Amino acid sequence: MFNRRRFERDHYIIKELGSGAYGHAYASVPKATADQIVSELTSSPNAVPAAKARLRAGLQAAKISKASTGFHGKLGLRTEIQTLQYLNNSSCPNIVHLIDADSVSNTWLTLEMLNGRTLAQFATFIEDSYCRSPPAGLCWHMLFELAEALLTLHCGFNGKKGKVAPDRQKYAHNDVAGRNIMFRTAPSTTEVSFRDYPGVVLVDFGSAQKVASKATDEIHSVKHRGVDHQALDLKEAIIAIKRIFLILLRTDVRLRDALKELSSWTLDKDDAKADESLLNHLLQLRDQALKARTELYKPLPPRIVAYFNQHAQVVSDRDLEKVFPELKN
Repeated sequence: MFNRRRFERDHYIIKELGSGAYGHAYASVPKATADQIVSELTSSPNAVPAAKARLRAGLQAAKISKASTGFHGKLGLRTEIQTLQYLNNSSCPNIVHLIDADSVSNTWLTLEMLNGRTLAQFATFIEDSYCRSPPAGLCWHMLFELAEALLTLHCGFNGKKGKVAPDRQKYAHNDVAGRNIMFRTAPSTTEVSFRDYPGVVLVDFGSAQKVASKATDEIHSVKHRGVDHQALDLKEAIIAIKRIFLILLRTDVRLRDALKELSSWTLDKDDAKADESLLNHLLQLRDQALKARTELYKPLPPRIVAYFNQHAQVVSDRDLEKVFPELKN
């Protein structure tokens, strides 16, 4: 509770989103933002709905460590804070954006609020609802966005400049599972994704590790530089994608070949040019996916649109009214 009280000095907690062994996740909003919104309430009939909309636009996802968290829990949050502080400079929309953090005690951080749920949850929906395989264009879109994230993370690639920055620190995520890939959907964002397809965002960097650059650290073997961990990232990303598009994989030869080609890097990663090989594999996948998602684009089916709409609102009116009684009609 001590860490939560420290966080609440400057933030309102709206509701709990989840919890784990080392901490809790909450929907929150900075006090400065919320207090201004509430203070500007008028008697206009539209004032309360407008205030609620502004508060939702200001929502942040907060991670707060438990006071009883041991060494590994504290290390994980510190690792996530330091990694995301560095990656924020890349401005990659496919890596979750860090908003603020307690960099002294490393007990909390706040992130952009993602309202599209996880890729694992979406896969369960597809399996349980007996939906037909989602559009092939969506699969290629997801591959494109994950390739963008991994190019930034693994290779120090700057998508806006279209080149690798040689002095950029490279990382392995170490937990690219479906639960750590989230969707960013409207109206929570102004980020441009692709038509009606949601953005794909890599989250949870508590297990991330720096990867030594061959150019600057010749004494490290490929294995000990962390390249094997990058290979694991690729394998896990492929597994997550395959779970959703099993039916499509039976008929789409181009998709099967693309995933097979990407998997091949995990088999020859010990060659002397592992860094260059990884970059080329990811660039090839990105460029192929960019072309294929346009060629194969089809709008999302109504059931999938309904799924994302159902979860678009992270906090309800009642959640907001509990914290801000002034918003009750």
